[in-house]
Amino acid sequence: LPLGLDAAAAADGVLAAAVGDTLTLTYLDAADDFGNPGTVTQTAQVVGTVVPGGTLAASPTWALAGPPYLLTGDVSINAGTTLTVEPGVTVLFTPWSDDQAAGSWSNRSELRINGGGTLTAVGTAAAPIMFTSLGASPQAGDWGAIRFRDGGGGTLRYVEVSGAVTV
Repeated sequence: LPLGLDAAAAADGVLAAAVGDTLTLTYLDAADDFGNPGTVTQTAQVVGTVVPGGTLAASPTWALAGPPYLLTGDVSINAGTTLTVEPGVTVLFTPWSDDQAAGSWSNRSELRINGGGTLTAVGTAAAPIMFTSLGASPQAGDWGAIRFRDGGGGTLRYVEVSGAVTV
């Protein structure tokens, strides 16, 4: 089934969805491995930008045009690199998953600001920046943390954090 992002609904066989929408998919299996009928239902959120774990090579700006941003593993901001997050942006973390299997939690993603790296996340009262879990009902501990390490710095204003590990 083709997916038409931001497409208008029509009777053309294309699933019309927008970034941020939650899709519910149901598969009816006439006979599973044991010959029994079954139904599998999953939900998924349409995200704007997937950010795999690793080190940011440049000084990116996560703009309002690209969210939500989905981190699938530990993302490191090293010396000389600044990550700027614009007002109104949502940053999602895959719950209980880390494609790097590293960091402070091998099974939870983190945003790591290392010595000399900078995170600038300055929202507004009307457009706060959100760091949260991709989970349907974010729970404390779904993802790791935003960690400032060994002299990493930054500015966070009008930022909401939910679903992270509480220490």
